[in-house]
Amino acid sequence: MENEQQSDLYKVTRAQIEHLDNTVSQRIIWLTIAQSFFVSGFATLVTGNPNNPHYIKIQSVLLILFPVISMILVLFTFFDILSGLVYTKKLNEFMQKQKRENNVELMYPPIAGFKKLNQLKNFSPLAVPFIFIIMWVFILCQ
Repeated sequence: MENEQQSDLYKVTRAQIEHLDNTVSQRIIWLTIAQSFFVSGFATLVTGNPNNPHYIKIQSVLLILFPVISMILVLFTFFDILSGLVYTKKLNEFMQKQKRENNVELMYPPIAGFKKLNQLKNFSPLAVPFIFIIMWVFILCQ
């Protein structure tokens, strides 16, 4: 019975980690799509030459607003991704604690994957937001 409970605990914990991994992947895709919208809009504003003076004022406001809103979006997404990665780490630590307390060696692969591969897997979700932030800061500084 205890082995069945450990198996259930492993499955539930692993399912939560898989859900978090999927959520992080979705956030990266969503962030990339949103950033492409902002970059396209910004490029259109930069290359556009409105004849109407009313549009010139709106264009100048949007030239600042697009990068600022985009960076806010990147920061929110980054914190969301970071919290998912921290939660995954805590789930892994919880599972390791359960194994130690019950003095049991489960016959399953590591709950959160292998350490080196896990670090590589987390590189992109952490790096992509910074790339967009650097781009928008560079644009704002010009």
